[in-house]
Amino acid sequence: MAASAERFKKAAVKAAKTARKWAATAAREADKLLAQAQKRAKTKQRQVRIKEKLAAVGEMAAQLAHEIRNPLGSISGSAQVLMGESNISEEQERLLAIITRESKRLSETLNHFLHQARPSLPPSGPVDIGRAVEEAVTLLRNGPEVRDGQSVEFEADEGPHVCLADPDQ
Repeated sequence: MAASAERFKKAAVKAAKTARKWAATAAREADKLLAQAQKRAKTKQRQVRIKEKLAAVGEMAAQLAHEIRNPLGSISGSAQVLMGESNISEEQERLLAIITRESKRLSETLNHFLHQARPSLPPSGPVDIGRAVEEAVTLLRNGPEVRDGQSVEFEADEGPHVCLADPDQ
């Protein structure tokens, strides 16, 4: 019996050593897997931060383009009005033509950029468009399309004149 107990003890010790080796190997593999997962998580976090920064820069660029487009239309419209004056020199007319042409080119570039940057579903809500219509009428009234003897009139009640639209457009 003593021999069998001794064999059992040796087998138990051997099994325990084997189990410790397997446990150590499993722990090393788990550490490697954990380190790889942490590295992937850090990489993903960096990618997310980069994408967030790019999104913010893109949004700022779109806002800037929109803010440039509005005064650009006023500059172009004003140059066109001045071109219609009878007392300007040829040099002034050439300069105004350059302003008009370059304003149009820049406006087209901004429109293309804004079209690309625009989200697929812009936010919308109730917007009073009375002021925008009044500004458009003022530009049209003073534009080169309106010749002597023609006039542009705009009449509207006090409003509000509400529609569903993107309030920033």
